[in-house]
Formats: sequence, structure tokens, C-alpha cells
Amino acid sequence: MFLAAGCLSEVRNKNAIASIATQLLDRLKNLIGYGNYARALRPFDEEELNSIVKIRTQALRVIITTWKEESDTLLWLKHRAQNDDDGAVRRAAIQELARGWKNEPAMFEFLCNVSLNDIFVRQGEWEHNPRKIALYIIIEQYGNIYPQRILSLLSDRTANDPDEKVREFAKNKLAELKNNN
Repeated sequence: MFLAAGCLSEVRNKNAIASIATQLLDRLKNLIGYGNYARALRPFDEEELNSIVKIRTQALRVIITTWKEESDTLLWLKHRAQNDDDGAVRRAAIQELARGWKNEPAMFEFLCNVSLNDIFVRQGEWEHNPRKIALYIIIEQYGNIYPQRILSLLSDRTANDPDEKVREFAKNKLAELKNNN
């Protein structure tokens, strides 16, 4: 499917094969739910878990690469960033939003919402929290535009985030930003 999507992105007249493109898109969207994540965690099977995460996030990235210009891709990606059951897919969706739509109106607010409200609960030290990724992106992409809002957000996350790693990240970034001003 990944190869087919790569070939599709090279087609000049996609309207001629629209039904095939739609079928491919639907199958790639289904692939985002590949594997049994819970079974890979209990007992922990690193190889299976890595395979699941790789296939799910690769499917997401292929969809973004191939269908970025489609009108509903942004809404679909935002939905994945907020509602996917897999924190790795939410993280990848957040990263793709930051990469491809950083100038989109309201993206800063969207990322702030994710940094405050993502449902991530750490199950292992190896996991990357989508709230932390959103905070990092906010600082990197919007630090010069909304410095006071970012300081306030970091203060809140330092005190209130349920994940110790996010609290520590926010604390360190907050100190770093205050020292630079």
C-alpha cells in the first residue's frame, strides 16, 4: 500500500483513477489501526510494539504526503491528533500538523489545547507524550510570536501536568526562557 501511494503521488491526472485512489486512502486509514497495541504491552513485546507503531505512523505520514492538498485532510489529521487511541499516532499527527500547517489560522490554539488536554497516560518510560511534543513545537514555532502566553502555558504545565516528564520538560524550558529574557 505504501508503494501504491507513492506511485499515486506521481500520477498527473488523479481524476482518471479517483475510485482507486479513494480505495487506497480508505485502506491506509484502516492501517492506522493495525495490530493489537494492548497485547503488545502485556506482556511487553518490544518488537511487536515497534512494528505496530512504525506501520501506524508510516500510514499516517503517507496519507499526509499523498493527500495533503485534499480539503478534508487537515480536519482528518486534527481528529487523529486529538482522538486516536494510540499516543504514537497522535504524536505523529501533531508533528505533521506542525510541519505542514504551521501557518494555518488557529494552529497555535489547537496545539495549546493538545498540550493541555491530550489523554496520554504513561505506560512505559519509552513512550513519548503528545502533550510534550505539542509544548516543544509551540516553543519552537511560536516562541517569538506569543512569548507571554507560552510562559503562562509552561508555568501551568510545570504545576499541573499529570506526567512527571512533561512537568520536568516544562520546568526546564520555563527556566531557560526566563534566563534568556
